[in-house]
Amino acid sequence: MAAESLAESAGERITPHIRYRYRMQEILERELKQRRDLSGMVGDLDAASLAADRSRITRRDRRALRRRFSR
Repeated sequence: MAAESLAESAGERITPHIRYRYRMQEILERELKQRRDLSGMVGDLDAASLAADRSRITRRDRRALRRRFSR
């Protein structure tokens, strides 16, 4: 990609590193959009569900911590 950017910028007023940066940014944005599905998840991580985890195990752990610190 770097060689292509260098060849494309020959004879133009834009430097090769700027063209390379633009091309890489397009690729990175496309990869991120492909990983993001309709639920807002990126890969295997869903930060919203982690922040608002209300599972039974989490409640049990919170109760255990409250008991431990209240003594």
